[in-house]
Amino acid sequence: MDNENASMIASRLFQRIAYSVIHSPSEAHLDKDFVASLYDKCKNNGKIKKLIGNLLHLFGDDMEMAIISNSILNNQILQHMAAIMSSDISKVNETVALRIQKQLRTY
Repeated sequence: MDNENASMIASRLFQRIAYSVIHSPSEAHLDKDFVASLYDKCKNNGKIKKLIGNLLHLFGDDMEMAIISNSILNNQILQHMAAIMSSDISKVNETVALRIQKQLRTY
């Protein structure tokens, strides 16, 4: 999508991680090309893009990275990314709640 903000792009990373872990826990991995595509989709040089860039750096010359038991991925990238995304998620939840309340009042 062309109009995705950084948090939406980051959510695609979490979605891919979840899918990989659920689909094949013992072989769950991230693909460098996928992460690079997310980096390219980030329009500004904000915190999310920097974290995705840091994630790309962790790959080194490898094209895949293990997810399970990867404390560097978890501690240096994903936890920070989730904290940044939480305010955007909270804002969206508030907007949805207000819209639902508005709809309920019209009935």
